[in-house]
Amino acid sequence: MSVKNEMKGCWQESPVNPPEMWKYVVLVCSFIVTTFCIGLNYGLWILVDELRAYFKDYRYYAPRDEVDTKWMVYINVFMVNLTGPIAGLLANRYGHRCTAFLGAALSTFGLFISGFTKSVGFLCFSYGILTGVGFGLLLVACLGMLPRYFPRRYTLANAIAFIGSSMCIFFFPPLFRSASDKYGRRAVFFILACLNAQLMIVAMLLRNVHRSTPKDAENNSQGNTTERTLPENFQDRMSVRLEKLARDLDLKLFRESPPFTLLVPAMFFIGLGHNIVILHLVPHAKAMGYTNSQSELLMQLCGVGMIAGQIIHGLLSIGLHFKARLTMFAFGLVIVAIVALLSSLPETFAGHVALAGLIGLLSGVYLPLIIIAIRHFILPLDAWRVTAAYGIALPLFGLGALIGLPVGDTLNESFNNYNSSYFLAGVALMISALMMILVPFLRDKQRKKLHVTEYEMEQADEVDGPRTADYGATGQSGITNENYQPLDQSPVAEKTYQPLVHSEPSASNSPRVNENEPTNTAQDNAKELKIDEDSNKGGGDNTESGLENGNQATQM
Repeated sequence: MSVKNEMKGCWQESPVNPPEMWKYVVLVCSFIVTTFCIGLNYGLWILVDELRAYFKDYRYYAPRDEVDTKWMVYINVFMVNLTGPIAGLLANRYGHRCTAFLGAALSTFGLFISGFTKSVGFLCFSYGILTGVGFGLLLVACLGMLPRYFPRRYTLANAIAFIGSSMCIFFFPPLFRSASDKYGRRAVFFILACLNAQLMIVAMLLRNVHRSTPKDAENNSQGNTTERTLPENFQDRMSVRLEKLARDLDLKLFRESPPFTLLVPAMFFIGLGHNIVILHLVPHAKAMGYTNSQSELLMQLCGVGMIAGQIIHGLLSIGLHFKARLTMFAFGLVIVAIVALLSSLPETFAGHVALAGLIGLLSGVYLPLIIIAIRHFILPLDAWRVTAAYGIALPLFGLGALIGLPVGDTLNESFNNYNSSYFLAGVALMISALMMILVPFLRDKQRKKLHVTEYEMEQADEVDGPRTADYGATGQSGITNENYQPLDQSPVAEKTYQPLVHSEPSASNSPRVNENEPTNTAQDNAKELKIDEDSNKGGGDNTESGLENGNQATQM
C-alpha cells in the first residue's frame, strides 16, 4: 500500500512549491520538447524521396508515390495540433507531468514501430497518428507551464523555448541525411525512438506548481474531511460530469474573450500559410533547378533566420504594451505574406537565399507571439488558464496545415509551378493579418464588459510585469475577479468603473483618479476658504489679543 501511495504522489501536485531556480529547468525542458514536437517534421521532410524509393515496388504506392509519401508529415502536423484540447483537459485534471509522460511514451512507441513498416498506410498510422498525438500532449503540457513559472519575462522565456524548433531545422536535415545514407531508412526511426525516449525523463522534471487560494487555506485550517459524492440520478450525474468537463476544457473563454474568439479562426489561415512557406522551400528550390544540397541549404538558412527572429522579438518585447506586440505580430504576418506572393521574382540563388532568410526571420517573430497573444486575451489574467486556451486554439492551426499542404501540391501539379502554392500561402497569411485589425475594438468591448478603465487594462497587459512575492501563489496579476466585479447594467454604470476593494493611498503609490468622473476639489476648496474668512471676521479681536499675549510671552 505504501508503494502505491508513493507512486500516486509522484504524479499529484505537491503542496510545496518548487524552488524558484527550478523555473530554468522547466525552460530547458520546454526547449527540448519543442525541438522534437515542432522541428522533427522539418528534418524528416528531406527523406520523402528516400521513402518513395523504398516503397516504389509496392502496388499500394504506385499511382502517386511522391505526393502520398508526404501524408505522414501532413497527418503528424494535424494530429499534434488536434490533440491540443485533449492535452489541456488532461493537464488540468491529472497534472502536466502525467500528461507529458504519457505523450513521451506514446510518441516513442510510434517512432519505434515506424522502423518496421512496409507500407505507407501503416507509416501514416505509426508516425502520423501515434507520434502526432504524443507530441501534442507533450507540447501543450510543457508550454502551458511556462507562464506559471515566469510571471516576469514570460515573453523572453517563451521565445527561448521556441528556439528548439528552429535549431532542429538547422541540424536535423544533414543529420538525417547522413544517417539514412550510412545505416538506412529504418535506422533513422530507431535512432529517433531512442532519442525521443529521453523525453520521459524530461517529463518527470516538470514539477507542478501548487496554486494556493484562500478557500484552500480555510479548508486546511478547518480540517475539511468531506468527500464529494455524485448524485444517484443518472441524468444528474451526467450533468455534473459535463459541467466538470466544460470547466476543465475552459470553453467559457469563447464567451468571456471576444479577441480569443477571433484568434481561433485566424489560426486556420496562419496554419495554412505558415506550413506551406516552410515545407515547400525545398521542393520550390528543386523546381527552380537547384541541387539537393542547395535546396537543403535554403532550409537550414531559414532555420537560422527563425533563431534570430525569436531572439530579437524576445528581447524587444520586454516591457512593451500589448498593442506594440500585436503590431509586431501582424507586421510579421504581412511581410511573410508579401514575400510569399513575390516568390517568383528571384532568378538567382542569392535571391532565394534572401527569401528563405526573410521568411525564417519573420516566422520566428510571429509564431511564438501566438501564445503570448492568447495570454493577453485571458481576462482576468490567469496563468492557469493558458494551457486550456492554447489547446483550444491549436486544432484549427492543424486543420489549416492538413488542408493547405495537399491543396498546394494539387495547385503545383495543375500549373506545373510551385509559385501557385506560395500565392495561396500569401493570401492566407494576409487574411489572418487583416483579422488582427479587429482585435483592438474587441479588446475595448471586453474592457467595457469587465467595467475597468484603460489604465487598469494596461496594467493587466504587462505580461513582463514586476515580480510577485510568491510566483506560484496565484499566477495572477492585473485584473482579477477578487478585485473587480460587474456593476449594475445602467447608463450611468457603463461610464464609471469602480473597484470593489479600495486600498488606503500612500505617499509612494497614490490612487489613479478616473478622468471621466467629475471632481469637486475646486468647490470644496472654495467652501473651506469661505469658512476661514468668516471665522477670521467673527473672532478678529480674540486673534489679535492672542498674538499680543504670544509676543509678550516670547519677550519675557
